[in-house]
Amino acid sequence: MNSVNVTDIQLNADQAASIIKVQFPEVSLSSVVHLGEGCDSTAFDVNGQFVFRFPKRADVDQQLAIESRILLVLAILAGVMFFLLRHR
Repeated sequence: MNSVNVTDIQLNADQAASIIKVQFPEVSLSSVVHLGEGCDSTAFDVNGQFVFRFPKRADVDQQLAIESRILLVLAILAGVMFFLLRHR
């Protein structure tokens, strides 16, 4: 049986689009599609170009901060762009 942690934040594509519009107004949103989720975050494809991941809980923030530093190096080496949205 799967149990949902009551402190987990659940986002749908419309909610994710609203957050992205506010935090990244330079990104034109033609499509936002739910890609999937894991234990700690939910991912959305934006315009077939970007993947935005949203942490489900505040305690995931530190883990994503570490990951973002690693992703920055990988993004530079691979020539790709990534964004990190932080739960507040």
